Amino acid sequence: MLTAMWQRLDRDPPVFFEDQLAPALGAARERVFALGLLRPTAPSGFAPCRECGTGYVGRVEWLTSARTGARDAYIPCPACGPVRIDPDALRQWRIDLGAVLGAVRAAGRIHGPVTEVVPGHAWHLGSANWARRRREAYFVRCVYDGTRARIAAALATHPRAVLLFPTEGAAHAWGRATENPVVALNSVAALGPEGITFDTERVEGHVVDSAAEPVRKKAPPKRASRVEKISRLTAEVIEFLRRARSHAFATLRLSKEPALLPRPTKAQLGRSVELSKPEVTRCFNDPDARELNLYWDMAADLDAVMAFQGPISAGPSE
Repeated sequence: MLTAMWQRLDRDPPVFFEDQLAPALGAARERVFALGLLRPTAPSGFAPCRECGTGYVGRVEWLTSARTGARDAYIPCPACGPVRIDPDALRQWRIDLGAVLGAVRAAGRIHGPVTEVVPGHAWHLGSANWARRRREAYFVRCVYDGTRARIAAALATHPRAVLLFPTEGAAHAWGRATENPVVALNSVAALGPEGITFDTERVEGHVVDSAAEPVRKKAPPKRASRVEKISRLTAEVIEFLRRARSHAFATLRLSKEPALLPRPTKAQLGRSVELSKPEVTRCFNDPDARELNLYWDMAADLDAVMAFQGPISAGPSE
């Protein structure tokens, strides 16, 4: 019941729109609210047009009725004209990370103070008695190329600490960046009758399995080549995002309506960096292509394009 919440927790920002709550949480919605795991945050300034099938997303404009004095929200859809937006559709709910970690710590019997070791990405949760010994526990989220090294450095002196990731995908993407045992919260934490439950036996199984695994050999040259290709594709998508952002704000200034620059196809993207279509496909499917896929998805989202501030690994652009 909490799968969607764990998935959203591995994104920035970890928010749900009002109309996403019911399909995401289902019958668990009210219990999640009762536990304080979600809290209201600032409403969105953009909304999609639901009157047509163009996929248009426009900036919300608030107009005051001369007759009633009421303020109504609209977006200027190029195909439909002014489209009224239900203000409730703009409401957003943010996952309360402190409440979530508090619930996980209590259910997993993790004791000690919580310390943020890599801002926004890694927290030391304390320690717990797992697999017959005291082990440190860390929570890690939103790992990108620019944060992976900092997180690994923070864990260098704790090789036996257990790393808790939001999802199996996030845990798999971490791979063997360190020798720490990794556990996905969506496989061990669930919503029970009294709140969050924690499968300690499964965690201990991961700890034991990790201790039994042999150290992997260094990646062969072929793997190094794949990493380089992913880097080229990532740089090209980042450059497209910069152009798309400039285009969106330019059209906003000219027509008061931001427009999304059409995203190239993956084949076109490959040709721009001299990669074949099969090479591009293998790069996008690679577990280490998380940042590439993130930017690729952003390029099709007008809201994300306009909010783009530069590559995550390099910080905001000027």
